[in-house]
Amino acid sequence: MISGKTLFAAVCLLGVTTPAYAVTINTTFTTGPSAAPVPMFQSFTTGNGNGATYTSTTIVTPTFTATESKSLNSVGNTYQGDVSGQAVGPVPAYGSFLSILQGSYSIAFGPGVQALSFVFGGLDSYNSVTLNFANAGAVSLFGQETSTGLAGTGAGPTNSGTTGRVTYDFGGTDILNSVTFATSQAAFEIDEVAAAVPEPATWAIMLLGFGMIGSALRRRRVTAKVRYNFA
Repeated sequence: MISGKTLFAAVCLLGVTTPAYAVTINTTFTTGPSAAPVPMFQSFTTGNGNGATYTSTTIVTPTFTATESKSLNSVGNTYQGDVSGQAVGPVPAYGSFLSILQGSYSIAFGPGVQALSFVFGGLDSYNSVTLNFANAGAVSLFGQETSTGLAGTGAGPTNSGTTGRVTYDFGGTDILNSVTFATSQAAFEIDEVAAAVPEPATWAIMLLGFGMIGSALRRRRVTAKVRYNFA
């Protein structure tokens, strides 16, 4: 027989719901050559000629580890210059770059990072960037959405020729576990990938926030931001 106290407790538990998790992407885009605003860890520098097959690797920095991988159908090559039908470099000043001809190229961060930055070539509607966050939520950006950090606004014009550096800052509490650059057609060119880990104080806030049952970390910002809610 269920006691009155047990029944009351069960009703209370049923009434407790976990609030939706929200991630904020503060985005900065600069056309043309620009320095990485956060520590750069991959510039795809190579002494090989155009079209050399890129081999994924594990990069250890003073603050995090970046493990790269390609999908089985991906043909990712490094180039030192433009090649018709295969690659158009982001900005000539950056030198060699990675061109994903078809498939995907991913980077997993250990630990996660709070900011990501990279240089890209002209964006096409079939190019995409998927950001995978620590809570298992993901945001996918297609075509010109990549330069705004705002999903759902449409891919925008294709073959725009606009190149430059985009930086996503996740507000100091949202943590990026991995990123996937993908394309269904040739090509998606990227270069000078950079990332930053959270400050120790941020990690402490995260652990406190994630450890509280039935509560969520709430933040208010006065800067421009894009906010995504995950149920």
